[in-house]
Amino acid sequence: LRQVVPVPATQQYYSVNLSQLAELQENFNDALAVLLIFAWIKTMKYISFNKTMTQLTATLERSAKDIGGFSVMFFIFFLAYAQFGFLAFGTQIAEYSSLYNAVFALLRTILGDFDFDALENADRILGPLFFLTYVFFVFFILLNMFLAIINDSYTEVKSELSRQANDIEMADIAVGVSCNIFYSHCIHIVIVIMNVYCSIGKVF
Repeated sequence: LRQVVPVPATQQYYSVNLSQLAELQENFNDALAVLLIFAWIKTMKYISFNKTMTQLTATLERSAKDIGGFSVMFFIFFLAYAQFGFLAFGTQIAEYSSLYNAVFALLRTILGDFDFDALENADRILGPLFFLTYVFFVFFILLNMFLAIINDSYTEVKSELSRQANDIEMADIAVGVSCNIFYSHCIHIVIVIMNVYCSIGKVF
């Protein structure tokens, strides 16, 4: 504590309010947790020399623009279904009692955590229709589009890296051949000079 709280001499016990200090410590822990995420992400910079990591980072950079456009489309569908679930089942199912809860309920549905019976009991027509159309658009169309974007970007990056590797190999071969020719000429010149000196020595 930076501030020393004076305790009256007449009081044996004295309580100090540490709620503000506890709140500051909690905020510090939250900020530290967020900063640690960025600190771990920064380690990608130091392992970029690895071919596999280079492919992964280059794939994310290449697909960033397409993923941005895809995200807009995804959130339009996602928020539309969240509002649909909130308005249709909010008074009957606790998971859809608010728009906030509906968003997390749909996120859990993507992960396989859903209660189809509750939707069917709430409305025998809208419940199954809501669930089936959501699964069709999100799982079979949008998620497959996302995987296709990543796959195309990965294929392009992999082909570019392989072409760069071939160019480097060809350059290494060309440099090696040039060095061999240069060294052979140097050796030939040295041998000729030595023969000339030997011939001159024999004459004298």
